[in-house]
Amino acid sequence: MLTRYALQAVPPLHTIVKNGHVTLVGVVATEMERDVANLQANGVPGIFSVTNKLQVESKGRKA
Repeated sequence: MLTRYALQAVPPLHTIVKNGHVTLVGVVATEMERDVANLQANGVPGIFSVTNKLQVESKGRKA
C-alpha cells in the first residue's frame, strides 16, 4: 500500500530510527496509509516504540 512513496525521488514519508525507537514523519494521502505505516513500523522486530507524526494531506494538496 505504501509502495508509491518509495518510488518517488524525494519521498514524502520518512522513517527515523534511533536506538530501537522509530519516528514516522511526513505526509501521506489517507488516514489508512498513516495507520498502515504505523502498523508496519510496530511489526518490525527489535522496535521498542513508534511515534507517528505523519500528516494526512489536505484535499487540495498533492504529496
